[in-house]
Amino acid sequence: IAGCYGYQVRDTSSRLDSLIDDRGFFIFRSAHSAGPWTLPATAKFMTSRYRNIDRNGGVPTEYATLAETLGRAGYYCAAFTGGGVLRSRGFEQGFHQYFWSEELGDILGKVESVFPHVRSWLGANDLSPFFLFVHTYEPHTPYNRDVFCRDLARGRLGDLSRGGGLLPVSAFGDERFPRLTPSESLYVQAAYDGGVKTACDATADLLRSLDRDRLWDNTLVVILSDHGEEFWEHSRLFAEHSVTSLHGEVINVPFLLHDPAFRRKGATHIYAPVSTVDMLPTVCQLTGVRTGAPCDGVSLVPLLRGEDLVRHIPIMASTHPGDKAWPVRSCVVADGWKYIEPVRANPGQDWEYAVHEQLYRVAGDQGETEECAANLPEQTRRAAERLREGLALAAPLVADTHDRREPADSAALQAQLRALGYVRSE
Repeated sequence: IAGCYGYQVRDTSSRLDSLIDDRGFFIFRSAHSAGPWTLPATAKFMTSRYRNIDRNGGVPTEYATLAETLGRAGYYCAAFTGGGVLRSRGFEQGFHQYFWSEELGDILGKVESVFPHVRSWLGANDLSPFFLFVHTYEPHTPYNRDVFCRDLARGRLGDLSRGGGLLPVSAFGDERFPRLTPSESLYVQAAYDGGVKTACDATADLLRSLDRDRLWDNTLVVILSDHGEEFWEHSRLFAEHSVTSLHGEVINVPFLLHDPAFRRKGATHIYAPVSTVDMLPTVCQLTGVRTGAPCDGVSLVPLLRGEDLVRHIPIMASTHPGDKAWPVRSCVVADGWKYIEPVRANPGQDWEYAVHEQLYRVAGDQGETEECAANLPEQTRRAAERLREGLALAAPLVADTHDRREPADSAALQAQLRALGYVRSE
């Protein structure tokens, strides 16, 4: 929710917006993540694959990552991540240097645990060409940036800057998940925006440092989010980002690109729908590197040139198996529509989330407020068929997701996942 995407409620990104406009970035205004949370979403854009990436797996060893592809072409590949789910499970494949933060506490996964290491690395290394992957969980719970919320009323909520939860301390009446009051909702979103501002400012400062290191004029830059964040827009049960939501608040993400070969004044806004799995083939074409492996995404270079884009596999996203409490479902964005397939709760499951199929217009209803499936049965049937076709066309590799650097149940990893909210305390 940066200003370059039209967000005007709070000044979350003026420093980054200025750089984006000054340097002539391309801004993809309808970008869709292929997954609703960090592990599958990141694995998918690193491999340009829609399938066979599950909750307890990660990057299959048989999949070629962007780092492996660029590394074979002579690039030195380094990664600096916030840890958590990106500290294991195959994300290190192809990197010559892979750093994950060991931090806990207030700076867990935040920019302070990653960006200083990146700046030091850039200043100390003269490795050319290089591929640098920088990851931060900011913004992410706990929302401990109070720049916008410190003077707002919290109502029944705890102090988010000190680790308070997103739901009232205690439910009232017979409601297990009580609705937030307008002031409580305002407080939560202001706390989240504080994290957005921190991430945008840190990104702007890092990119400005490329000038000092004389790297800007020959560096391809991609800014990408793995998923969005929901604040009870479609269910009182979910906030943050659940493993079940495929609505726009979680799936629609920022996706920006700058290539010095495209020299222009001002940012260029591209409204055609794109997917995060398009990132790998796009980078490969812009760098002149062969992908060397099947890709479910397509290069977006035609859009950069103002041309039409041909896509054989439609834009899709899926939830993932691994926990029997969470059903698997997929969605597709094609022909001006977004279709989310139906889901059925497990027997005895206390389930509040929508279980019916859903259809939304892509243009004009970004909040996905007008559900059209009941009134447009033929359009819904065609969209469902498009989803089945897309899943059948996507690369069908049955993958081996073992042989990981760090056991998934290691104490250090579990501590980070628990603090980030991915593992519930007993």
